[in-house]
Parts: sequence; C-alpha cells; structure tokens
Amino acid sequence: GTAALPTHSFYSDTNTGMYRPGVDNLGFTVGGQSKVFLSTTQFNVATPIVAQQGIKLGGNAIALDDYEEGTWTPQMEIGSNVTTTSSNSVYTKIGNVVHVHSEVTFATGTSTASVKLKNLPFTVSSTVRYFRGVSVNDYAVNPERYYIYVNGTDCVFRVMGNTTSTGSRNLNGSDLVDNFNMIFFIHITYRI
Repeated sequence: GTAALPTHSFYSDTNTGMYRPGVDNLGFTVGGQSKVFLSTTQFNVATPIVAQQGIKLGGNAIALDDYEEGTWTPQMEIGSNVTTTSSNSVYTKIGNVVHVHSEVTFATGTSTASVKLKNLPFTVSSTVRYFRGVSVNDYAVNPERYYIYVNGTDCVFRVMGNTTSTGSRNLNGSDLVDNFNMIFFIHITYRI
C-alpha cells in the first residue's frame, strides 16, 4: 500500500489506515498523508502530539504536562528604593524549572544597600541557589564578573572581583554612580 491508498483502511475512508512503506517499516496515514512512520531505528510523527495527561518518558513518574510562557514585571530594589525599570521580561516554566530573561537599565545610585531583583514569576525552592546568568554593559575599563543568588522571589546581585585579590561581594547602589547607564541582561534558570 501507499499513504494515499493504505493496505489496511476503512470501507468508507480508503485513504486512512496502515501501510508498509518498505522492508521492516510501518506507516500510518490520515487523509492520504503519512502521519506516523516506524522502522527499526526511528519513530517519526508528522503532526503535533497532544497529550491530555502529559507524557511520561522511560518509566519516569513525572509527566511532562506543565509548560507555561509569559511576561513578568521585575522590580529592582536598592535599599528602600524600589523601581520597575525593565524591558523584554519573559519567562518559560517547564515542570519545576523556570527560565527568566529581562533587560534592566540603571542610571545612577547612591545607596550602599545591596542591589536586588524582586518579584520573580515563581518562588524558588527552599534552598538558596547561586547562578551565573547576568551580563552587564557598564562601560568599565576593568569589567568585573557578576552573578546572582536567588532566594524566595528575590535575587541579590553579586560582584566577583576582577583580580585574585578581590573577593566577591554584593553589588550596591554606590557601584552604579560611576557607571552611568548600566544595562543588566539577566538570564536565570532556577527550580521551584
């Protein structure tokens, strides 16, 4: 048989059924179009798979049935000063893993309090996690490396010194004074 005229079909629907496209191959056709192809080395599906109860792989008890995309409104906090200065803030949640992306611009700062990103779209798991995932365009001659640790729905920005003698510390508002228009490109992956 063929996809257009499968060997095993229905009396009133002769172009829907099962056929053999080649040796050790099995095909399923709907409306005269091949939709599923099986062989000894592959399983191909030509249409989206819609699973009402999720998909379980390899006997895993966790179903892949929790997927969500959306936008979020991060808040930047320096001490008691809270502002929302962000763009392109989106997230993707797959099961218990969340990926967030945002672009935040700071003009200046005067507080010596830590710089925090607040209002993550989902609360992080109970333990504090450290993540690299921040790139900063601060126009500095000696750029420092930045990372974030996440706790609850907040993130604290950290600065890793640019020499071996400079240790890590929290980024604070006074760091923003000399680095006009710091742009934070934030990419965080965390578990909930």
